[in-house]
Amino acid sequence: MKILTTVMIASVLVGCSSITRFTDVTNLIDYSDHKSVKLLEIPSDLDSPSFDKTYVTTISDKMAAKKSARLDQVPLVDKNMAAPAASTVKIVKKGSTAQLQLEDSRSIAWKRTNDTLKAMGMTISKADKASGLIVARDRSQVSDAGSPIGRFLNKSLGKVNKGAEYQFRVSDNGKQATIDVADKTGKALSESAARLVLSRLRKEYTS
Repeated sequence: MKILTTVMIASVLVGCSSITRFTDVTNLIDYSDHKSVKLLEIPSDLDSPSFDKTYVTTISDKMAAKKSARLDQVPLVDKNMAAPAASTVKIVKKGSTAQLQLEDSRSIAWKRTNDTLKAMGMTISKADKASGLIVARDRSQVSDAGSPIGRFLNKSLGKVNKGAEYQFRVSDNGKQATIDVADKTGKALSESAARLVLSRLRKEYTS
């Protein structure tokens, strides 16, 4: 009986040792740093293959001879897309009103002014690039008509508050672009009123 028990214990131990050997991942061979792998050597007498120019056209010759442009010489970002420095956009007095002076070309100022007015919450109803006129209604101060409180606030003055309408004029004096602002009839705003509108425009224009 004792012999049988001893044989059974020995069998169990042998079995466990076999299972441990198969499941122990630390016994796996690491082939990533194996020294027996030989490096691939390129024969020293290997020549480049011959090239048959029978079907090469003059166009392909010119394309092959043309030098490719260097990556460091290719503008990855259009400088016109970047916002100008605040120091280059100034509000100056003009007679009894004020205007915005920009160190941009008229075409760039026109595009940016349209985008800036929309970002300010204004709705553009007319934009004539030839004359530089932009008619926009300021909706940023209009309450949401979809809510009861908004409808009440809009009608609190006795009529629906649609927002003030302005006329902006983008022009060029030969050296720099300028932006003038007037009321909906085209009359120039007072200096204080013009500065209020132009200061908002300048802040958004340079951000």
